[in-house]
Amino acid sequence: MDKESSRHDENGVWHAVVVIPSFLASSTLLAVAAIVWKMCRRGQDAEREPIVLLEDDVPGQDGKEYDSLPTATSAERTLEFKDSPLAKWELPKDWRTQEEEFLCMGQYGQISRATLIQTGSLGPSLSVILRKLPVPMLGINVAFGSFPLMATSPQEMKDFIEVMKFHIKICKHDSLVKVLWCQSQALPLCLILEAMSLGNLLHFLWQACQGDLPDKGRVYELTEKSVFTMAIQIARGLEYLTASQKLIHGDVAARNVLIHQDMTVRLCGLGLAGEVYCRGMLPSRKAAEVPIKWLPPERILKRPVTAKGDV
Repeated sequence: MDKESSRHDENGVWHAVVVIPSFLASSTLLAVAAIVWKMCRRGQDAEREPIVLLEDDVPGQDGKEYDSLPTATSAERTLEFKDSPLAKWELPKDWRTQEEEFLCMGQYGQISRATLIQTGSLGPSLSVILRKLPVPMLGINVAFGSFPLMATSPQEMKDFIEVMKFHIKICKHDSLVKVLWCQSQALPLCLILEAMSLGNLLHFLWQACQGDLPDKGRVYELTEKSVFTMAIQIARGLEYLTASQKLIHGDVAARNVLIHQDMTVRLCGLGLAGEVYCRGMLPSRKAAEVPIKWLPPERILKRPVTAKGDV
């Protein structure tokens, strides 16, 4: 019995000597393979992920070269050019705007809320947001209502037309503010966007804190579920920009989120994304316009910008 037990002990030791190192070696190989696979996958994701480089502004190279022709003549030539993608979105002649309410000044001019009505129709009116480019003037500042109307160059008209084309092409997702029409064949050049009944999320939150929401008959309660739902909608809009359009928003903030009375939200404020779309890079001057409290670390350090900064 002693010899048999000793033989079993020797076999057990022999198995331990062979099996355990083999197991450790195989597990180590699996771990190394998993690490290598993750690194390769991360590299592939990085290649697919849009990256934006910050471009230093060079005097005289900001794309604002003015035509040598008089402003009025150049503006007329710009209007005479028929752009087929925009022609499909041109505001029908039987629709007109009324009750314009100034909201703020944007990059290209005033942004206002207005009502669209169809001539001779008894149907409901349509609330919209207007982004207007000032009417070209010969270097003279004039007043439009109580708000300044600055002179506009032909190059700015061309840039604004590109902005309209950018919004029409990109803003097709349910989590982005939608384009309804545009006005590209008459002055003032105008982009017509859908309006959300409660305005932007920042003002809505301030009004909610002060108990001064526009709809007195409805109680807007920001529960954990509603906040999560809004976050999901914004994330879907950002995913669409990144995955489908290879763009980075670059200015995700409460002021750039529009909210409707049913608590649905849409992402707006695509100015930086439009700059990257048209130029391929983000001018440092434009990047500096975003408040520093909203900037990710790589933007502050002027390093390449990725979609992770939006998150």
